[in-house]
Amino acid sequence: MLTNTAFNAMLKTLEEPPEYLKFVLATTDPQKVPVTVLSRCLQFNLRPMAPETVLEHLTHVLDKESVPAEPQALRLLSRAARGSMRDALSLLDQCGVMADTVTAETVRNVLGIVGREALRELVRAIGRQDLSAALQLLTVFVIRAIVLLTHTV
Repeated sequence: MLTNTAFNAMLKTLEEPPEYLKFVLATTDPQKVPVTVLSRCLQFNLRPMAPETVLEHLTHVLDKESVPAEPQALRLLSRAARGSMRDALSLLDQCGVMADTVTAETVRNVLGIVGREALRELVRAIGRQDLSAALQLLTVFVIRAIVLLTHTV
């Protein structure tokens, strides 16, 4: 974020801009922008994109690049991006590096998501009161989480 001095200098230019100049000020934290600057701006509050829109664009990108992908993999990516196309494309790049085809399993590995079958197995182990198997599965889950955190921090 700019200092108050920098905002004041920018304000002077905003008040008397050259005719050929247009400013675009983008921020995720508008409350930190001084009111004197905000009063001279048009504000557009952008919403996160719908997962369906992200899914459509990912499908379009993969079609153009001739990269095969499982529909479930793209659904997982579009939900994980939480409305950010930039994040979706970044995650897609990570998945594409790991395999020639973007699969749901690859996406789960990149995101650190435990598959449903693994969770079902944990529930079955708990239901059987098989403490050893349940702890073994939980240990695998924790190790995957640690590896994911180690590589993303």
